[in-house]
Amino acid sequence: MICCPRKEPSTEQCQVELEPYALEECRRLLLAATELPNGARWSVALALGLRQGETLGLMWDDIDFEKQQIRVRGQLQRPGWHHGCGDPQPDHKPSKCPERTGGGWIFEDVKSRAGRRTLAVPPQRMQQLREHRRDQAAQQLATGDYWKPFYYLLEDLEGVEVMLVNARHVKNLPGRKTDVADATWLAQLGAHGLVRGSFVPPAPIRELRDLTRARTAITRERGREVQRLEKLLEDAKIKLSSVASDITGVSGRAMLEALTITYAVRLAPGVGER
Repeated sequence: MICCPRKEPSTEQCQVELEPYALEECRRLLLAATELPNGARWSVALALGLRQGETLGLMWDDIDFEKQQIRVRGQLQRPGWHHGCGDPQPDHKPSKCPERTGGGWIFEDVKSRAGRRTLAVPPQRMQQLREHRRDQAAQQLATGDYWKPFYYLLEDLEGVEVMLVNARHVKNLPGRKTDVADATWLAQLGAHGLVRGSFVPPAPIRELRDLTRARTAITRERGREVQRLEKLLEDAKIKLSSVASDITGVSGRAMLEALTITYAVRLAPGVGER
């Protein structure tokens, strides 16, 4: 047995003590979250004690609505920018450097194994997530994909703040209803802070969402094809699932191949001979 000396905590670690929020502070935070288009995320974070990066990195695939649980697997971080111009004494900030490096938003795994955890969500917060998901699906269905090329084109322009506005938030406000006048009216409302921008995830999260949704669609389609194959076999009086737990596994594929060769030999003798 090897005994290692115990590392004593530093003086700074001993002096730092985390103070929980008071009840009134929690109420103010929850009230402020209700005014945000993505407020359900922060209400859940306050209830579960999530870090900021973990809260921003939450996706719908991390939420199990049946078990009322959330799986914390990744986090969204924003590293700082670095000078790339090679000037030893630059007169501008790294974020203003024309050849800057780093920065932006990146999605990464949590830092430690203990950070990968599954948390139970209170019923009230779970209901809030359900309502937020329903509202988000309705907004996406109403908006469609028409906004994406314009938003992606303008979001990289320096000095331009692009805001995706839900039409439901402004339809009750007074204004003229022609296309040009309506666009001018919306611009004025945005300039005076009278409209709220919808949540648009950063580019890494959008790419990850597209990838996970494509994988989900392919997995579902594969499952449908397996079900069609099993139904076709049952129509032919072949109950393959009674002897093989997975008809697309190694044993199941071997049986299917044997059935195919047998049927081909009956139609054309000599086809299956090797």
